[in-house]
Amino acid sequence: MSDLPTLKGPTKLVYEVLSKKKVPLGAYDILAALSKHGVTGPPTIYRALEKLASQGLIHRISSINAYIICDCHHGSHISSFMVCKKCKSVEEISDRKVENALRTAIKNHSFKIEKEMIELIGLCETCATTA
Repeated sequence: MSDLPTLKGPTKLVYEVLSKKKVPLGAYDILAALSKHGVTGPPTIYRALEKLASQGLIHRISSINAYIICDCHHGSHISSFMVCKKCKSVEEISDRKVENALRTAIKNHSFKIEKEMIELIGLCETCATTA
């Protein structure tokens, strides 16, 4: 955590909530957790989330409209997640070979990337064995 940028105010509080929970949280879940700290407005939460995402510290999981701490510590990467459709657990996965293959394909097709994120939707091991 020593290479984290200095975070202040609501941005720091939002990061701390996401760090402690270790599960994806929606903006209103974060707002509820921070109400005791005087954070009362959704715009404050959304600004903090946007700032954290732009710094690569968190990811938005579009399929469940939630946010999670970035677990990859090797710099720039294509965000890839396994999202359980039953329990909503999310696991970030990173594989340099897969990322390199994707980057090669993108380059070969002269495709201009605006946002890099892959979400694999299915059942986690726990939910798959109880289904």
